[in-house]
Order: sequence, then C-alpha cells, then structure tokens
Amino acid sequence: MAGRSKTPRSIRVALAQMPVNWKEPEANVQRAEALIAQAAGMGADLAALPECFVAPARERSEAIPGPLSRRFSALARKLRIHLVMGSIGERCGEQLFNTACLIDDRGWLIGRYRKRFLWFTERALGTAGTSAPVFRTRLGRIGLAVCWDLAFPEHFRELALAGADLTVCPAYWQAGDRFGRLSPGQARKVVLLPGAEEFFVNSCVAARAAENGMAMAFVNAVGRTRVQGRSDRLIGLSQVVVPFRGTVASAGDAPALVVADVDMGLVREAERVYALREDARMIRTRR
Repeated sequence: MAGRSKTPRSIRVALAQMPVNWKEPEANVQRAEALIAQAAGMGADLAALPECFVAPARERSEAIPGPLSRRFSALARKLRIHLVMGSIGERCGEQLFNTACLIDDRGWLIGRYRKRFLWFTERALGTAGTSAPVFRTRLGRIGLAVCWDLAFPEHFRELALAGADLTVCPAYWQAGDRFGRLSPGQARKVVLLPGAEEFFVNSCVAARAAENGMAMAFVNAVGRTRVQGRSDRLIGLSQVVVPFRGTVASAGDAPALVVADVDMGLVREAERVYALREDARMIRTRR
C-alpha cells in the first residue's frame, strides 16, 4: 500500500445519513448499497455507513469475514471505492463486539475496529474492544471510532499518535437516550434542553479534529427508533471537519448523502504549524 508521501492531496468522502428500520434488515442493506453506488457515481473515494445500519449487534451478529463483509467487499471492488462498513455485531466465540470494518477499493477487508467505549445499554451483552488501530490506505492513514467513543479524547489522541490523517466515526446517536440510564422518577426531574445532543456532537467532532490536527468524518442515522421500549429520534448531523477550515459539509436530521472534498494537505500543515502530535509524544516521553 502507498505510504504517506503518495497520499493524494484531496480525497472525496461521502457519508450515508440513512434511515434505519431494524425490523427490515435486508431493506437496510439494500438502502446502504444504493447510497454507496450513488457516492461512487459522484466520484467519492471513500463512503461510510452509520453504526448498526442493519440491525442491533445483540440481534444480528456474525463472524468477520462473514456474509455481510463479503457482500460489501464485492460491492467496493465493483465500484472501486473505499468503504467504512458502519458497524455490525461481530461474534467471536462467546464474545459479541460492535465492529466497524474498513474495506479498500480492491474489495480487501484491510481492518476492523471493535468499539472501545460502550454505551450503558451495550455493556450487559457486549464486549469492549481494547485497541485503536490505524490503517494505511492509498487515501492516507485512516482511524475508526464508533458513536460513544466520540466523548473520549484519549481514543482520538491514540489514533493521532499512530499517524491517522482521517478518522471516521459511524454512529447511531439519539436525542433522548441519555435519560434511559435514569430511573423514571429521576428522568422526570431532568430539564429537557432542546438541542443538547446536537450541541454535544457538534462540539466533540470539531474538538477531536482541532485538538489532534486530523480530519473527522461523523456519519449518523436518521428517523425514529425504539430502544428498550421507548420511542426516540436519531439526530443525524453527519459532517466532515477539516483542520483550519472547520466544518466543510454537514446535514441536518433528514436523509442525505453528505459529500466533501477533504484537503489532506491541511492535515499535514496542521501538524507543521501546531506540532500537536510532536508535543504529545514529548510529554509521554517525559513521564
């Protein structure tokens, strides 16, 4: 694979902000395939799908490689596009992981990432990942995160120190899921703040890009969902953030294909100017 010196100056990223109906997994897959084909038709180098874009990990899981990864590998090869296959349930022995896969434009499964920071509803059945791998591609070095990982700067600093130029974060982020961890009595006492989750996501995506000098791509689902018997709204907000330029493309809460040209030269320029990674390594050495 190509090294950093051969990384293209600009890459086109497409984020499939799609509705997900967990009662119709095959329809979800077909919707995802259609959006990837649309992205390829628009000249995208990389397309990304949301977290759990087929079904919840606890309800549908398989080994990786498995039927889903092979199906999307064949599509990536046919369309000549790199693909972040959102996340699916990965079954490994007795363990269940929430796993995102990176597939290159030859259809090769070049990496997987197991979600490290599990939301409270995932902890009873799922197993947390333990590493933050960065994958070398002809587009540059790509790191992965999944949903709630976004709240933990240490994950992204590890990716940056491992050389990530771009981090892709699939999500299934809802407006009111945070109240599910409270008892009904406690939840009734919480003041509902419109836009609280939107503020959280927008702030964290921008901060992770700025504090690490990397490009960030956040891709979320949209529409209504039911979790633990409660109806909720998925907030969308798929977006691409680049050092110096900020948010270069974004969506609201409607279905959309978010497409952005990412200037990878700005990532290298950010490190030259701010030396964030150099200073972080220096501090670690001092310890």
